[in-house]
Amino acid sequence: MSSIILVGNGSSLLGKRLGSQIDSFDDVVRFNNFEVDGYADDVGTKSTILARRSCDDVKLWPEDMFNKIYCFITYCRWTSGMIQVANQLQGHYSNAEIVTADMCAKYGRDIGLDQPNNEWASVGVLALAHMLKSHETVHICGFDHLKKNEKGHASHYFHKPPKDDRFHSGKKESMFTDRFIRLGKVIRIDESD
Repeated sequence: MSSIILVGNGSSLLGKRLGSQIDSFDDVVRFNNFEVDGYADDVGTKSTILARRSCDDVKLWPEDMFNKIYCFITYCRWTSGMIQVANQLQGHYSNAEIVTADMCAKYGRDIGLDQPNNEWASVGVLALAHMLKSHETVHICGFDHLKKNEKGHASHYFHKPPKDDRFHSGKKESMFTDRFIRLGKVIRIDESD
């Protein structure tokens, strides 16, 4: 079975110089509007899978950058609009797989989120739950679970801050991730966090 790593957008990746280790995995999953230019030493450059939410604020990446594109229709107050975007994305990308709102709602229940009004799952934790269905072991890094920086905001390793972090529960997502770490199904390569 191929090795897989999910590279979160958390600022904890900065300065760790994990780029070559990340690029050694068979599959490297990136999220939404990730960036690698200027960050290669810390986050690598390889990208074989894109995990994106089904919103029009995520840029349209070139299809040939990825072997697979997962579009998550988050179970939230904007689900109906996300379904429309997902339909458009399937017309744009031949290698896209839509992860339905029903499946995302199930993942959210597994995490213990108060869906759809107050809390919904981030794309990172949705992708983790989804990959755990098909991989015996999933490696992760940069999963900060919305840990606040010195200014009291969640931050990415690149300049653009998270857009909808107020709707996610970093605590619940962290507990979900930690459960699979204890089971040996999830392995952090940036354990010093």
